[in-house]
Amino acid sequence: WTTQEQREWLQARLPAFREARAKGKASAWFSATYEEWFEAFPLDPVTEEELRKADNDQEKAKDTKAKDRQNQVYWWFYNRRSSETTGKRVAEEDRKNTVDLMKNARRQILPYQAYMSL
Repeated sequence: WTTQEQREWLQARLPAFREARAKGKASAWFSATYEEWFEAFPLDPVTEEELRKADNDQEKAKDTKAKDRQNQVYWWFYNRRSSETTGKRVAEEDRKNTVDLMKNARRQILPYQAYMSL
């Protein structure tokens, strides 16, 4: 959902997020970060579909769009809250430098599959 410029902006603030989280001040940090985000990357104009979902209320549609973007920013940081990779999830940008060792691996067939091939 991000552009390269936005991803770099987020990456630059990741150490500050981890520090704020360690100090228990993540909530205040997010408030300031949301403001910085919307200054650096203003919202696109509301689309017809978004306006329709908001019952043709321009302000409601704009608020919904802003909240959705805030959630995306929040979860981007939350998913990278640990400085170590847990192995459960690898970011897309990290995957492109890995080798797929299971690409040509065949899994063992189950007993019923062996029986059916007789």
